[in-house]
Amino acid sequence: MFPYLVAAFVAAVLATPTDARVTPFPASFNTQVVQARPRAMRDAFEQFAAFNQDAIDNKALLSKGKLRMPVLALGAEKSFGAAMADDLRFVASDVTSGIVPSSGHWIMEENPQATVKLVTEFLAK
Repeated sequence: MFPYLVAAFVAAVLATPTDARVTPFPASFNTQVVQARPRAMRDAFEQFAAFNQDAIDNKALLSKGKLRMPVLALGAEKSFGAAMADDLRFVASDVTSGIVPSSGHWIMEENPQATVKLVTEFLAK
């Protein structure tokens, strides 16, 4: 149930009146979500606190050479697009690019069929 609440919370906060896929939630809903897991938002943002260490670790790994294994880089049509593959080419030499249509950021939630199709095609190679 928790992942649904997070998705609903994010959708309620980020939805615009023109987004027909998202049903607006009453303001009390946001309060209920935050009260259900008081540390949830803080915990979710902890990943950003690790960025400095991630940069150090990634430099050390890259000094050993780029990844040689096949890597699938999926970008959302309305977000990263092909830029995801461009970024991964800095650390991997065998990158396959894919763009998930009709998606903005949460590709698996916004277009699961296309995402699964791209992944299974990549794995079949």
